[in-house]
Amino acid sequence: MTNQIFRGVFTSRARLIAVLGISALLLSACASSKDSAAETAAPAEGSAFTYSQPEGLPGATPPDQRKLWTYNKETGLFEETPGDASTYVPNTDRKVPAGTGLAFGDGMAGIAFTVAIDRNLYPLAKKMGFDLKYCDLAFKTEKAISCAEDMTLLKPKVAVVENWQAAAAEQMMKIYNDARVPVITVDLPHPNAIYFGVNGFESGIAAGKAAGEFAKKRWDCKDVWIYLAANPIEGATVDLRMVGFANGIQTVCGVVPANRIVRVTMDQQSPDQELSVTTDWLTANPTAKHILASNVDGIDVGIAKAFVQTGRDGWDIQQGCDDNGIATLKSGDVDKTHMIGCVAFHPDNYPKFFLSIAADIIEGKAVPNEVNYPLEFFSHENIDQLVIH
Repeated sequence: MTNQIFRGVFTSRARLIAVLGISALLLSACASSKDSAAETAAPAEGSAFTYSQPEGLPGATPPDQRKLWTYNKETGLFEETPGDASTYVPNTDRKVPAGTGLAFGDGMAGIAFTVAIDRNLYPLAKKMGFDLKYCDLAFKTEKAISCAEDMTLLKPKVAVVENWQAAAAEQMMKIYNDARVPVITVDLPHPNAIYFGVNGFESGIAAGKAAGEFAKKRWDCKDVWIYLAANPIEGATVDLRMVGFANGIQTVCGVVPANRIVRVTMDQQSPDQELSVTTDWLTANPTAKHILASNVDGIDVGIAKAFVQTGRDGWDIQQGCDDNGIATLKSGDVDKTHMIGCVAFHPDNYPKFFLSIAADIIEGKAVPNEVNYPLEFFSHENIDQLVIH
């Protein structure tokens, strides 16, 4: 059986984005609902809050519901095979046949997240015998397509692609599928591709709970605002980081009123955009009190800087622990930096996983259709224990 279920879920991406984009507040249990007879009262501020695990979104599938896939070179499709797909242990202590081509689509060259990946990718790929074919997708839809066209002409045996433009996913994958190149995608699910990356919902929950504990200690969770820096073009699965963040805070603090859960768009992977957008929002909302923030793309240092520069009571948690976030946490305590901590994605370790998966595919082995990297939370108190490779 091919991955038709996965494809069916993915092709409803637009609907899912709309649902999540509009109803993140519903997941937060903060919105009121209306029926034909009467309006149901919104939950009281601070009342007990519970959340449900997301269903039907690739990239956030519970381990016991994942499938083992093998790649069919004749059809260009992954096919389900019996077995346990709940765990994956990488093995990079091996070699692929000499000259095995691996197409690598860099999500956006030069940002801290991809720099951390690249610095370990090249030596490990060389050690394992891969012949790396490189293209920078530059966080652009058109580059995701042109890179796929260019790299498939080089006839690679497998591809690892960091395309974070959800709108390009189907067209990009058609190019690889037609060329019979199996694909591993990083941090954004694609149809007929192995997903590797974090579980965005669990990342958000971890960040949100840490923020909630901070709010509980400082203000007994009074007058909390939740500031979500979202990026709609990345799709519903990535947006779960924001949904989880709001839910995690409320798990600790109880229900936060819907009018104090705010979404802004940040779509440039840029601390400068974070600084300007957040500063503008703070200026427009002078009565916002205790603000807990996180950015879906894990940039965040610009948000924290806006809080510092304006002297506002705002506090950020980065989802990613990139080099900039780590440096900020090490530069001073929470009152100086306005950054509470970070959830570590360990992009420096990503190559160990996706190159191992690539080798498995080359060898004809079955691999889980989704592989998540384990998460860790770090604060000012233990950031020195975060090991970067």
